[in-house]
Amino acid sequence: MIDSYTVTPSTYVALATVGVAFLVYGGLGRLLNRLSFSSAMFFLLVGVAASTVGLGTISAEAAGLLLRIYAEVTLAIVLCTESARMDFRALRRDLGTPVRLIAIALPASIVLGGIAAWLMLPGIGWVEAALLAVVLAPTDADLARPVATNPDVPEEVALGIEVESGLNDGICVPLLLTLGALAVGAQSDEAAAPMLLRFLSEELGIGTGVGAAVGFAFIWFANTTKGRFFVVGSWLLVPFVALAISSFALAQSLGGSGFIAAFVSGVVVSFDNQKRRFKLIETSEGLANVVSALTWIAFGVFCIPIVWASATWSMAVLSILFLTAVRMGPAMVALIASGLPASQRAFVGWFGPRGLASIAFLMLLLDEGVITTDGPIFEVTVLTIAASIVLHGISAGPLAAMIGRPSDTGESSIENQKRNTDQ
Repeated sequence: MIDSYTVTPSTYVALATVGVAFLVYGGLGRLLNRLSFSSAMFFLLVGVAASTVGLGTISAEAAGLLLRIYAEVTLAIVLCTESARMDFRALRRDLGTPVRLIAIALPASIVLGGIAAWLMLPGIGWVEAALLAVVLAPTDADLARPVATNPDVPEEVALGIEVESGLNDGICVPLLLTLGALAVGAQSDEAAAPMLLRFLSEELGIGTGVGAAVGFAFIWFANTTKGRFFVVGSWLLVPFVALAISSFALAQSLGGSGFIAAFVSGVVVSFDNQKRRFKLIETSEGLANVVSALTWIAFGVFCIPIVWASATWSMAVLSILFLTAVRMGPAMVALIASGLPASQRAFVGWFGPRGLASIAFLMLLLDEGVITTDGPIFEVTVLTIAASIVLHGISAGPLAAMIGRPSDTGESSIENQKRNTDQ
C-alpha cells in the first residue's frame, strides 16, 4: 500500500544530504583527485558525517536496507563489465602476472588470512575464519582502475592489477557460497553433504545457466540487428547495465546466485564484437559510478558507527594484517618468477584495495543469517575496507610515480587492445 510508507521531513533531509554531496564532488572532484582524495574516500566521509557518529541526517535502518541493494547492484555491474572487458584470447599472450596472482596468490592469501583470523579472534571456528578470509580476498576493480590506467605504472604491473581485480571477485563467489552453506548447515539438523550438494547445484547451476543464456541472448540480438536498434546518446548506458541487472535478478529469482550469473554473462559477452562491447561498457560506467557513490555513503552511515562503538585492538591489527602481510606476502612470492623487480612486486602486493565485493559479500552473509553485526567477521571486514579506502587512496599516486613506467601512453593494456581494434 502507498500509505504504508510515510515520507517525513527527515526523508528530505537525507535526500538533501546526498544531493549536496554530489554537488560538492561535482565541483571539487578533479581537485580532490589531484590531492589523492578519491571519490570513495569522499563519499565514505559523507556517510560517516551523516551517521549517528556525525550529524545523524540519514537513519541507520534506511542505510542498511539501501546498502544491501546498492552493493548487490553495483557488484553485479562490476562483475559483468569487468569480465566482459577482458579479451581472453588476446590475454593469452601475456598471462604470466595475472595467472600467478589469481592461481597462486589468491588461494594462498585466503589460507593465510584464515589462519590469522583463527589465531587472533578468540572463539572463532575454522569455517568462520575461512569466511572472513574469503570476504576480504577479492580486490576492488573500481578502486584499482585509476592505478591500472596510471601512465606511471609499468604495463605488466597494470595488466596484472587490472585482470586480477576484474576476475577475483567472481572466482571467490563459489567459495563464499560453499562456506556460507557449511556455516548454515552447522546450525541446522540437515546432513551437511546432501545440503551442501543441493545448495551448490542450485546456486552455481542456476546462476551459470542463467548467465550463459542471457549473455548468448545479448550477443544474438546484437549480431542479428547489427546494433541498429541500440539506443544512442546518453541512453547507451542502458544495454550493458540491463545485461548485468537482468542476469543477476533473474538468477536470484530462480534460486541461483545472481553474482555467478552476472559474471558468466560478462564472460560470454567478452567473445562478442570488441569495438561494440567496449563502447557499451564505457558508457555504462557513469551509472555504475553513481551507484558506487551511494554505496559508500550507505556504508559510512550503517557500518562505521557499529564498528566505532565495539571494535577491539586485535580486530584493528588483524585488519592491517589483511592489507599487508596476508596480501603482500603471497603476491610477492607468486611473482618471484615473473621477472618483475622487487619494487614492482611490492607495489602489486600492496595495491589490493578492498571495496564493493567485500561489502556485497558481507551484506549477503548478514541477510542469510550466517553472521551478525556484532560479530568479528562484520567488524574486521568493515575496519579493513575503511582502512583500505584511506591507505590505498592516498598512497596510489605517490607509489605509482616511484616505481616508474617507460611508456607515456597513459593506457592500460586492455585499453590498448580497444584502441587497436578501433583503428
